[in-house]
Amino acid sequence: MRIHSKAQLIEAIEQEHATLCELIESVPPKLRTAPDAWGNGWSVKDLVLHLTAWEGFFFNWYDAGKRGQPVEIPAPGYSWKETPRLNRDLQRKLARTSWKRAIEEFDASYAKMLRLAKRLDEAELLEKGRYAWTGSSTVGNYLGTNTASHYRTASKILRRWQRGLRQ
Repeated sequence: MRIHSKAQLIEAIEQEHATLCELIESVPPKLRTAPDAWGNGWSVKDLVLHLTAWEGFFFNWYDAGKRGQPVEIPAPGYSWKETPRLNRDLQRKLARTSWKRAIEEFDASYAKMLRLAKRLDEAELLEKGRYAWTGSSTVGNYLGTNTASHYRTASKILRRWQRGLRQ
């Protein structure tokens, strides 16, 4: 996600999150853990946990980068080419998480991401090369990708799944 201003980033995060939460709430409770919402047996719960996990990855990158430590992106032991394997491994690792806990963690993670977006100044969000770990990108782009863009994708997935349920 290309970020042009702090205000744009915050607005996108808030709007996309609200849209996604509305869609999640519209899913009947008995279907929230049904293994057919997306991909290879993913449930709505799996999708929510996936979003939270990737927000956690962002915080690991950001915190390590701020301390000047090496940053392992996307996650220790995985390359970008291995993202599908990473996502499958996350799904398996988090499978026993309850719906209640998944939503609590998602809400807490969202709040933490939004607080960070609001706390950072425009230069820290938009300056390329400010941190080595962002390469030719910006912290704002990484933050937006792991929030607003990810929420938008999840919303598309849920809409498609819900359309299939009505047929």
